[in-house]
Amino acid sequence: ASPTYNQDNRAGVVTKLCKKYIESCLKKGLDVDTIDLYKDKEFNALSGSEDNDTKDLEYQIKIKRSDLIAFFYPSWQGFLPGVLKTFCEKVFVSGVSYKTVKSIPKPLLANKQCQVFIATEKPLWQEKLVYKNMHNTFWKRSIFAVSGIKSQLFWFDKMRSVSNKDIENWYNKISATGWQVDAP
Repeated sequence: ASPTYNQDNRAGVVTKLCKKYIESCLKKGLDVDTIDLYKDKEFNALSGSEDNDTKDLEYQIKIKRSDLIAFFYPSWQGFLPGVLKTFCEKVFVSGVSYKTVKSIPKPLLANKQCQVFIATEKPLWQEKLVYKNMHNTFWKRSIFAVSGIKSQLFWFDKMRSVSNKDIENWYNKISATGWQVDAP
């Protein structure tokens, strides 16, 4: 599932939102490093988290060194793409994002912030009611609560029915504000 899948009449919107966000961060003087899981041929989404290949270690180091983490992805079936879920399972692991003390996880990334940008074809109410807000549950409970990361989730809904003007407004908003990302 590619964010630029040509059958989708909104191909490229997620990629362009991400590029606008990066431009905004660069204008604010932030150092930016990116990971594109669709283009990274070395990332093995099929190996288990216990395999610890060098790409997993590289990504773990990037997460530990970062101040702000941002994820951009499409949700066409109520959940995040498999490659991103695998990334999280391989990167946000014990010893990197938390350590276990007396059977209780202790956060190791409490000084980090994360912003998650989700584009969906469904109306937001449907994501929350029908799909039981799985994105929020996954990120907030499974990743951020355990690792201590402060987070925000942003939604771009009704991707297939909003006007091109609405999408242009999304681009302008993310370009103008960078969602209030402040340099450390």
